[in-house]
Amino acid sequence: MANHQKTPQKKKEPVDKSKVIITLNLDQAYMLMNAMEFYARVHIGQFDAISREFTAHADCNGKSRDWLWKNDCTRKELEFYLNKSRELIFPELKSVGVYGSHGIYSTEISPYAHDAWDLYQVIRRELALHREPNPTSFSNSYNHPMKSSETNPLPEVRIRIPPGRTENESDNQ
Repeated sequence: MANHQKTPQKKKEPVDKSKVIITLNLDQAYMLMNAMEFYARVHIGQFDAISREFTAHADCNGKSRDWLWKNDCTRKELEFYLNKSRELIFPELKSVGVYGSHGIYSTEISPYAHDAWDLYQVIRRELALHREPNPTSFSNSYNHPMKSSETNPLPEVRIRIPPGRTENESDNQ
């Protein structure tokens, strides 16, 4: 007699509601914010962010990389190879020019890019409100983040100054 067992149904995995708390000083928060923006921009096809990153900042030894930007031949060569790389990774963007890209809310991009953009927006807003709790002028930094991720909620970011410390002491602790 054949053994007729039912095939077990795959159970729906429960959503993990755990939270991870990461403690950063303000410098590290700005660094994380910038890294998330950079990651998201590269993932939507804004490869010009790569050349800006490596020409606008010093290298790990603190030496300026201005020569990359000021040297027209080097800059053009860098842009050429970045554009060729972009065309290989995002062939659909070839027709929109070198500064065209997918939008951050596009379904064509990685979910990780959406999550990175959401984290960027949340950190950007909290840092802006920390710098200027009552802004008198308009800036996107103060906007409530527009959720991009379809898989994760907006992250929570809080800036607090530990008891007994001044704001300046908390910046680099």
